[in-house]
Amino acid sequence: MATQTTNQTQQPKTAGTVPKRQSMRPEWWRQFPKWNFADKPDETFQLISESDLQELIKEKGFDANSPAVQRLKEDMDVLNEELMPLFLKVDYRAKRNQNQYRQYQVNYFLLATAATVIGSFQVAALQVAQEWILVLGLLETVIALLTTYIATRRGNRQPLPEWLEKRRHAEQLRREYFRFLTDAEPYNLIDGAKRARLLGLRAGAINLGKDPNAETVTGGV
Repeated sequence: MATQTTNQTQQPKTAGTVPKRQSMRPEWWRQFPKWNFADKPDETFQLISESDLQELIKEKGFDANSPAVQRLKEDMDVLNEELMPLFLKVDYRAKRNQNQYRQYQVNYFLLATAATVIGSFQVAALQVAQEWILVLGLLETVIALLTTYIATRRGNRQPLPEWLEKRRHAEQLRREYFRFLTDAEPYNLIDGAKRARLLGLRAGAINLGKDPNAETVTGGV
């Protein structure tokens, strides 16, 4: 008998993860922008929370007092101090730019729809109510001015490229988080304070859009 399988895409965990009650809504609805976007990031958010860590330790049957678990907890403390503040800021900016981009798209759609409807009324008014031509023309002018205002509001700073840039930085910081936690290269080559310092330098470089592997970054350890 054939077995049916369901493929689900695992979404990356971000400070803006959709609450469970909202996740039940249709995908097209959840993609709409928020008009009351938060003024600052959620500083309590963690990529791996304390409860997640304790559950993992219990599930794997590790001794909570073993050196390996103590080392893991120490690494979590370093990550929360050196990397998470930067991740929260960059992740928040990425989601804010994403939201602004979607707001602009909705605004353009509504303005284009309104212009089309009013244009249709103008055509009809030519035949049956010519006294409305001036009023409808004024409305068309207002819509054109609103479209121009929205298009020039941010000048050369457009939300789409800023969203993509900040999201790239956030994902690089996420990768650095788990690279440090799993003691992957280059963190497997050093230990102690130097290891924590290297994390801070690499995270700072990523936040500034620089190559974390550059000698000017790693040479500071």
